Amino acid sequence: MDKSLQLYSDANIPERPTNYTCSPCIKSKMTWHSRISTSKKDRKRLDLVHSDLSGPFPVPSYGNSLYYITLIDDATRVAWVRFMKQKSKTTKIIKDFVAGMELQNHKTPAAFRTDNGGEYVTQDLKGFFESKGIIHEFSPP
Repeated sequence: MDKSLQLYSDANIPERPTNYTCSPCIKSKMTWHSRISTSKKDRKRLDLVHSDLSGPFPVPSYGNSLYYITLIDDATRVAWVRFMKQKSKTTKIIKDFVAGMELQNHKTPAAFRTDNGGEYVTQDLKGFFESKGIIHEFSPP
């Protein structure tokens, strides 16, 4: 008999079976390995830029902004954040971002991936992307 069971003489604790296996215990001790990606990403800087707009927020920032837009490079994961007072400034901010990337990196973003939010489906932005040869992809809902 196990020594720990001898300490509790008034408890009717049965002896542990010798060939007992606990399947949840075995599963909890298993390790999980991440899958190897089947698609190889050969993306370079500014091949794909993800963008999303957040807001309005109930309390404005110190600069009285109620919105912000994120621009994230898919290859390097570098992120840019721009604050906005109005949602309608989205197209201007994207145009300024593209102009800045052309000036600093001598490269135009190849594609933008956004949601189907109204700020991204304007004719002005569509025309700008077409004039620059930028592909506009939409993420699934």
